[in-house]
Amino acid sequence: MSMRVIAFDPGLGTGWAVVGLEDERPRLEAAGALTIGAAPSRVKALLLCPGDVVAEGWENQGKSVDIASSYPNRVLGMIEALACDRGRAFYEAKASVWKPQFARNGGYLPAPDRFDSSHQPLANALLHELGYWPAALAAAPRKERRHALDAAALGVWWLLWGSNG
Repeated sequence: MSMRVIAFDPGLGTGWAVVGLEDERPRLEAAGALTIGAAPSRVKALLLCPGDVVAEGWENQGKSVDIASSYPNRVLGMIEALACDRGRAFYEAKASVWKPQFARNGGYLPAPDRFDSSHQPLANALLHELGYWPAALAAAPRKERRHALDAAALGVWWLLWGSNG
């Protein structure tokens, strides 16, 4: 069995990842981050890869955010519109659902790289599920790494658990 998903973490820095599943084992094919100025053309290019599209839906998670900001939703809408225009299945996953499930044991695993404390369990869980630390994340500039990490983890979660529910 072979499956693929293109995952997005929308925001000012939008993370993206292409994740495949072969013989029930996830693998990260590519990951990175982009800014909205480059997003429409870059998203269109990413959608040339076969696979469904999943994006993290925006929700206030009790963080100190500008609650009136529509920016993440505008990015999410752009991704959904481009995916639908390309005839792709589009799914939205809430962070309050997928992140706790994916990173539930991440705090107990060895650290692959330095991330702030809020992203460390996610990074650890990704390392555990893949069985290796992806070169695409290791090579990403530090300011982009957490956005790419979120998208990569979302893609792995979607293929292992999210697409079944």
